[in-house]
Amino acid sequence: GLEDDEIQLIESIAFETMEKLGYKAHLVGVTSNPTIFSVADIKKYDELNLEGINKMYEDLQKDNPGDFERRKRQSETLSFLPALMEDWSENHNSFREDVTELGAPFLS
Repeated sequence: GLEDDEIQLIESIAFETMEKLGYKAHLVGVTSNPTIFSVADIKKYDELNLEGINKMYEDLQKDNPGDFERRKRQSETLSFLPALMEDWSENHNSFREDVTELGAPFLS
């Protein structure tokens, strides 16, 4: 399981969302207040996260090249800018006015 400092970190970051999803906190709001992160803390965590991701990819490239290539393509796809997608506004779509003519049972 997770150590208390790891639980404190996770609950401090995601407490409100986790609470809305029905998660009962173990530390934050029970035995401790949420940790307040400074700009320097966030920068440090960003750097550690990037180092961890790079190490994971280096290890994966050696241990499972096929999985590495799939993850690389997925990462590239997720990085596409939304602005590159076509305009789906009301005036520029190809959807039919009456979708019930398609016969989809969930539309009736």
